[in-house]
Amino acid sequence: YGMGVGLRKGNSALKAKLDSALCAMINSGKVKAASENWFKDDYTIACKK
Repeated sequence: YGMGVGLRKGNSALKAKLDSALCAMINSGKVKAASENWFKDDYTIACKK
């Protein structure tokens, strides 16, 4: 399981912003709560460091 977002190649600034926002949501527990609510299990993946 995982997430995917389409970006133009070379748009590293946007990728960094998306990565940061996703990691903040994962670390806050929001992704886990949504996963458990919608899929009845935690499918959260770890943030890449």
